Amino acid sequence: MASRILQGQLVEVRPAADIMATLDADLTLDGLPFMPEMLKFCGRRMTVYRRANRTCVEGRGLRAMRNAVLLADSYCDGAAHDGCQRQCLNFWKEAWLKPVADLEKPPAHPDSSNDFYRVLAANAVRGTQYVCQSTRLHAATQHLSKFNVFKYLQEMADGELSPGKFLRIVGRVLANRLRALDGLAPIDAVRGPAGPHPKGDLDLQAGECVEVRAIEEISRTVGPAGRNRGLLFEPDMTAYVGQRFEVEHRVQKIISEETGKMVHLTHTVALKNVRCAGVCAKNCPRAQAHFWREAWLKRAAPADRPEAAGAGGMSRPARLVGAGPDAKQPLRVLHVMRAPVGGLFRHVLDLSRAQIADGHSVGVIADSLTGGARAELELARLAEDLPLGLLRIPIHRNPHWSDLGNLRRVSGRIDELKPDVVHGHGSKGGFLARAAGRLAKTVHPVLAYTPHGGAIHFARMSLEGIAYRAIERALAPCTDVYLFESQFAAERLRAFAGASRAAGRVVVNGLHESELLPVAPAPDAADFLFIGELRALKGVCTLIEAMQVLQQRLESPPRLVMVGDGALDRELSAEIARRGLSHCISLLGCKPARKAFSLGRILVVPSHAESLPYVVLEAAGARVPIISTNVGGIPEIFGPYAGGLIRPGDVGDLANAMQAAMVAGAEALADDAERLAAFVGRKFLVTNMYDQVISGYRAGRIARESREQFKPERSESASPY
Repeated sequence: MASRILQGQLVEVRPAADIMATLDADLTLDGLPFMPEMLKFCGRRMTVYRRANRTCVEGRGLRAMRNAVLLADSYCDGAAHDGCQRQCLNFWKEAWLKPVADLEKPPAHPDSSNDFYRVLAANAVRGTQYVCQSTRLHAATQHLSKFNVFKYLQEMADGELSPGKFLRIVGRVLANRLRALDGLAPIDAVRGPAGPHPKGDLDLQAGECVEVRAIEEISRTVGPAGRNRGLLFEPDMTAYVGQRFEVEHRVQKIISEETGKMVHLTHTVALKNVRCAGVCAKNCPRAQAHFWREAWLKRAAPADRPEAAGAGGMSRPARLVGAGPDAKQPLRVLHVMRAPVGGLFRHVLDLSRAQIADGHSVGVIADSLTGGARAELELARLAEDLPLGLLRIPIHRNPHWSDLGNLRRVSGRIDELKPDVVHGHGSKGGFLARAAGRLAKTVHPVLAYTPHGGAIHFARMSLEGIAYRAIERALAPCTDVYLFESQFAAERLRAFAGASRAAGRVVVNGLHESELLPVAPAPDAADFLFIGELRALKGVCTLIEAMQVLQQRLESPPRLVMVGDGALDRELSAEIARRGLSHCISLLGCKPARKAFSLGRILVVPSHAESLPYVVLEAAGARVPIISTNVGGIPEIFGPYAGGLIRPGDVGDLANAMQAAMVAGAEALADDAERLAAFVGRKFLVTNMYDQVISGYRAGRIARESREQFKPERSESASPY
C-alpha cells in the first residue's frame, strides 16, 4: 500500500499524460475534475500545504474527501473559466502526484500539453453552467457525520491539528449550539438592521493600503443574516478587524459554487494573503479567499504598511508558504554556526552564495575561536556580499557558561536584523539559532536546523549522548523545519531524540559544475591520500595501523599523504615515528581538496562516523578512486556502487582493500571512478541543494502556521511568505 502524502512533503506533479490516464469519461477522478488551469503545474515540484481529508462545500456544510491534498501556490487563475476571480486553491488527488525521492534530480522542464488543454477546456462550460472543482465539489466528497471524530484524530496524528485547537473547535461548536437555543447568532457572526445597505464607493485599486473597519461600523452595512446585498461578512473575517492590508485586486466576477453560474460583483476587492482560516468550518483546509465590500474598509495613510499578522496577534491565517505574489519576494536569511571548518563550513558558504546570487539578503554568525587563516580569508570574501553582515563571537563546542551570553547576543542580532529565516548548522549552531529565535522580542522567524552530524554521533546511553538528547528534545518544539544533509542523519536524529511535529526534509550537499571536472594525479603522487580533520572519529589511527600491516606484507610499501590538521596532529606525528612509518607517511597540513587530489592516486576515507562528507563528493566528482568505510550517509553517495564499502574500525579490512586497489589496474580504477562520477553528477548539485533548502524554509512556515494558527504570537515584521 502506498504511503500517504503528508503536510510539508515535497511532491512532483505527474506528467499530463499520466494524469489524463486516471480520468474517467467526465474527466474526473472520484468525481473531482482535473481542470485545464492545473496543466501548467505538471512536472513541477511543490510543497503540500494540507491534506484535504474534509472540506466545506457551500450550501452543504462540511464533507469528507479521500486521497487528496492541497499544494501551496497552486491557485486556479480562472483562465479557462472566463476569468473567474475566486482564486481557489486546487485540490490534487494523490494519484496525480508522486513524492520526490530525496536524491532525485528535478525534471528538466515542466510538462504540459496543448492538446490536453483543449480537451479539458471544452469540458469547462456546459450550457449556462461552469464545470470546475468548486462546482463539482459535492460530487467529489462524501457525507461526514457530525459525530465522526476520526478525521480530527487523523489530523492530530499527521501534525495538522493540535489537541488544544481540537478542544477549541469542540468548545466553539458546543457554545454555538447553546447560543442557537437562546436565539443568539453564532460566535463572531456580525448582524445588522434590515434595509438597503451601501456597498461603498472607494474605487479601490490593486496595491492600495486599507484598514478593516470596526465591527460597529461593519454591522451598519449588513442585514440580519450578515449579508451586504448578498455578500456574507464571514465570522472568520472578524479576525482582521482594525488591521491594515494591501488590496490584491478588484473582484468583478466569480462562479457560484452552488449554481455553477457566473456572478458579477461591484464595489468588492480581495486583500493580499487574507484567506479563510477554517475557524468556523472545524479546521477546513480549503483556505478560500475572502471578498470585501468597500463599505467594510477604509483607506489607510500611504505611509502605513499592511500588517504582518491577523487580529489579536494571531498568525495571518492565509499566509500560505510559497503562495501568491509574495512567494517570489527575497528572503532575509541568517545562518548560525560554530566552527568555520570542514564540510559544515563549506555547506554554509555554498548555500549563502547561492542565496545571495538569487537576490536574498544573507547574514552569518560564526565562532571567533576556530577556523584558522583559510576560514578568515573565506569569511572576509563572503562578508563583502552579506547584506545582513558577519558577526563572530566566541562559541565553545560543548556546553559552556558563555552560551547564556551568546543567546542574548544572537537574539539581539535577530531583533536587529529581523530575518525571515534563522538557519542553525551543527549542534551548537542549531542550539543558538533555535533558542535565540524563540527569545527574540520583535520577530518570529522560521527556525531551520541542519545537524551536520554533531550530536547524532554520540552513543545513545553515553553521558554526552544523554545530555545532547535532552537538549535536542527540548529544542524540538522550537524547530520549524529539519533540513537533514542525509537520510542517515534524519533516521539517526529521529531514533536519538524522538519524532517531531516540525517539517522534515533531506537536502543533500551539492557540487558546482566545475567540481565535476577530473583531477589527474601528479607524476610523483603517493599511492594513497587522506583528506580531513585529524581526529579519532575520522579513523586516522586505523589508517596508520593499516599502513603498518601493508609495510609488513609488501616488499615495496605504499606511500600515504595526509592532508589536514586537528586535535591529534602532534600525537599522530609521534605515532607515525614510533611505528617506523615516517618514510612512507607525510603530514602536509591543510590544503583545498581539489589541489590535494593530485597528491595521491587513491583517496582513503577510514571514518568511524560521518553524515554526508563533502570530501567524498568532491573526490567522486574529480574521478579520484575511493576506498571508504560504510558509515553514515556515505552509502547514499555511492548509491548502486555501495557494495564495495568496508567496515569501520577494522584494520584488516582496510589493509586488504588498500592492497587490492594497488594490484588492480589503473584502467579498472578509472572505470569505477567514472561510473561513480556520473551517478554523483546527476544527484548532488548545489543548484538542487539551494532549491530544496528554500522549499524547506517554506515547508517550515507551513508546519508552524498549522501548529500555531490560533496561538497568540508576538508581533513580527512583514514576511515574504
